[in-house]
Amino acid sequence: GFGSSVDLLDGAVVVGAAGEGRAYIITVGDGPIEGRTSSVSAPGAEDDESFGSSVSADGDFIAVGADRDDRRAEDLYGERGPASGGVYLFSRTLGDWALAGHFTPSNGDAGDSFGEIMLDGDNLAVGALGEDGDGTALDDNSAFDSGAVYLFR
Repeated sequence: GFGSSVDLLDGAVVVGAAGEGRAYIITVGDGPIEGRTSSVSAPGAEDDESFGSSVSADGDFIAVGADRDDRRAEDLYGERGPASGGVYLFSRTLGDWALAGHFTPSNGDAGDSFGEIMLDGDNLAVGALGEDGDGTALDDNSAFDSGAVYLFR
């Protein structure tokens, strides 16, 4: 799954490895690649959650999608439903990457596949290909796999 998604970040390449459950940050330059590579993963992640299926980077932030994640935003160890999806935000401080946030939709359900992402400054857009809502109410699930996009600021 190495290369399942890629983005560029200030002299580095961010590479999702969805099958492994990691995202790699590889600095462009000379010398052994091992010395220019760091990685991030979600706490308690399992390989089948597709962490790294989508990556997006901007400034000192990297967002990583896990469209098969089943955890809640407020409780990384509690389950929302199989393949409901999640997005993890990492921030760079003094050259190290640390978890800064975990996002899920307020109306997330099993099979929503929330996790296709685009990070731009303070804006994070997330697609959920399997969302079943018809757009009339948050708790509506009458339009099977119609999809949705969520915006976080």
